[in-house]
Amino acid sequence: MFKTTEHLSPIDAFLNAVLVMTGLGLVNNVMTFSGKIWTSFYAIFSAIVFFSMLAILFSPVLHRLLHYFHLDIENKQKSD
Repeated sequence: MFKTTEHLSPIDAFLNAVLVMTGLGLVNNVMTFSGKIWTSFYAIFSAIVFFSMLAILFSPVLHRLLHYFHLDIENKQKSD
């Protein structure tokens, strides 16, 4: 999308997309309205995907830790 809205070369568009996705910022300033809208939504989308993947990857580890420390809430409520 950077290529069509900001008229960047494919390499520059790819670089900007990667830097927005990683949170490092842009190399080229975004000048057009559609480019600014695209950048905003792309950054939000990238953050949602990143944190969703973290949750998916680390939830089994957290689950194992809860079992290790016997912090299973359902079992405590049944025993009370």
